[in-house]
Amino acid sequence: GDQRRARLIKEARNAWEEDQTNTTKIARLARVYEEQGALESALRLLTDAHKQIPNSYEVREKLGDLQLNICEEILKGIAKRLESEPENQQLRDKRRRLESKRQQVAIREYSWRVQQHPTDLRLRLRLGRVLLENGEVDAAIAAFQQAARDPRLELEAVTMLGRAFAAKRHYDLAAEQYHRAIDRHKVLDERGMELHYLLAEALENMGVQQEALKVYKKIYTNDIGFRDVAQKVESLTE
Repeated sequence: GDQRRARLIKEARNAWEEDQTNTTKIARLARVYEEQGALESALRLLTDAHKQIPNSYEVREKLGDLQLNICEEILKGIAKRLESEPENQQLRDKRRRLESKRQQVAIREYSWRVQQHPTDLRLRLRLGRVLLENGEVDAAIAAFQQAARDPRLELEAVTMLGRAFAAKRHYDLAAEQYHRAIDRHKVLDERGMELHYLLAEALENMGVQQEALKVYKKIYTNDIGFRDVAQKVESLTE
């Protein structure tokens, strides 16, 4: 328990104290702090380290991740409190401010990482996600289009591209991307049904109800309990 926790921190601290600009030792101590729930100590350590060695990608990346984690933790706490006091306007305002701060931090961090590693398409995919969340749809589309060039990322990237086109109400372009994703993922598992559902939604928004119904029925015959697919089939069947 507490003794083991103190020992782990002490060992990592001693190693770091011998060589305070060693990024491996900084990262290890930060990780130990984080695992033991000492987020403030981790934040202090990484903030100081970033000032000392501003050119270290590893330190800057860890600091960014930690700032995002701290936002997440606080948001979880607020969400829990809101369950018991849903009318608390102060809490709701605080959540809105914090969510917006988290998005800004995420955009800043992933934009910086993409600049540092322009060929890392996984980073572009992450950047695209945070841009889309923040309503910066065109920039998100550009990031997803680049990420889709990597065959390992194509499925996720084209799915996100579909969501981005749908956000711009370009439902025909969205449907095209969902078809592309379904071609890559042919099984009707949880993910497959999600892709078919997104496609059906896009078709419905395009006004081709019969085509949408066909796709909804495909999910319906596979799993009647998936989302609101039973109501969809009901309402689209004349």
